[in-house]
Amino acid sequence: MSQRYECSTCHQKIEGDLLKYIDHTKLHIIDEIKKKHPDWDCTEGLCATCLGYFESALHGKDTH
Repeated sequence: MSQRYECSTCHQKIEGDLLKYIDHTKLHIIDEIKKKHPDWDCTEGLCATCLGYFESALHGKDTH
């Protein structure tokens, strides 16, 4: 039986395993990075500090 998850950002319902939900969440993080850094190329990656910053921002946590 497949699990169902709801994205807390866009409220899209995602069927399947948790990895599909995690991949969906990563797309939101990439969108946020590109809003602040339009020239950023996702193939270049980013450091753990920046990833943490954007994950926190996505979840509405204070990033200052």
